[in-house]
Amino acid sequence: SEQDKREYAKKHNYKIFVNNDILDSTRKPSWFKVLMTKKHLKEVDWIFYVDTDTIIIDHDRPLTSFIDDRYDFIVTEDHRGINAGVWMIKNTEWSNDFLTKWYL
Repeated sequence: SEQDKREYAKKHNYKIFVNNDILDSTRKPSWFKVLMTKKHLKEVDWIFYVDTDTIIIDHDRPLTSFIDDRYDFIVTEDHRGINAGVWMIKNTEWSNDFLTKWYL
């Protein structure tokens, strides 16, 4: 839920970006994550993207415990494989290029 994410962000002093707008009428809303991330990536060191149906279980564990600065993109995996609804991306030139190519 959005409230869950707001509480987690507030506890750890993270910025939170929420989109309720149609960012591209030619694509399904699931694509908006790429545009929104590209728009806000320059404002932070990392973005932690989570779909709206994601719940953060451990509010005490900061995102920094998952970050490995050797990588620009960190993904999660579930029983179906790579989960496109939960990932982290670092503010780098590679990441911006990746987001551009992903959206093509």
